Amino acid sequence: MAIPNRFALLLWSVGLCFVAFYASTARAAEPTTPGDAVDLFQARANGQLQTQFVAASEKRGMLVLQNRTRQPLTVHISEDMGAASVLAQAGPSAPQNLGLALPMAAGARQFTYLPQSRLPNSQSPMLHFASLSDSEPQMIPTALPRPASRDITLAAGGQFRVPMQGVCLNYGNPTPRASIHYDVLPLQQINADPRLAATLRILSEGRCSQQAAQAVAWHVANGRKWEQMVGHFGPQQLKAAQLLLQEVSKPGSQSPSPATPEKSPGERAKSPAQRDA
Repeated sequence: MAIPNRFALLLWSVGLCFVAFYASTARAAEPTTPGDAVDLFQARANGQLQTQFVAASEKRGMLVLQNRTRQPLTVHISEDMGAASVLAQAGPSAPQNLGLALPMAAGARQFTYLPQSRLPNSQSPMLHFASLSDSEPQMIPTALPRPASRDITLAAGGQFRVPMQGVCLNYGNPTPRASIHYDVLPLQQINADPRLAATLRILSEGRCSQQAAQAVAWHVANGRKWEQMVGHFGPQQLKAAQLLLQEVSKPGSQSPSPATPEKSPGERAKSPAQRDA
């Protein structure tokens, strides 16, 4: 009877080796590097990502990304993005909505306004450039390295904070601050005017200042006239804003479209029947 026992023990040992080999092979097959980037809003819809926007002011804030999965996740930060308060309120007492743009690369400075036609390489519109001072309009731009990639890799369960530039989209409403709970949305859900999206992309490229972009945003989103903004911006910034508006309004590229009424996140969540009630 000893022989069958030894045979059973041998089979059991072989079985353990097979299981160990299979498990080690399975672990080796698991992804150890991030895969293709997933759009931020798609990742959030999939339950892979949690987002929050912490506003410092209407000019800047921090986009907080939290990986909710057990493996690395590469997220693509959308170009056309805004931030809105999660409070279901509207009117002049509601916090400002924001249009968002990535900041310049470290050490790079932005132009007051640089037309597309003056880019050294028209095939590389995302290049960033040295500052062109208002007193030296004849300076030739010098190419600088690109900013950080829009693709952000988060460790498993990890968090990453992305600094963002911003412009106010509700003239006269309370200034954004850290105590107000904001989240990010596709810009089109806040304001669908393509001139606004184009302005924010140019701000990300460093071809305009935050002040020039803000003046255009108030003009496009809130109907403010240039003369009504004299107390907020200097002559150079307003002139830059007018030139910037001309660029983003060119037919065939970023032609104007009627502005859509803005709604709070709570109002957008309501059904048509609830809104009509």
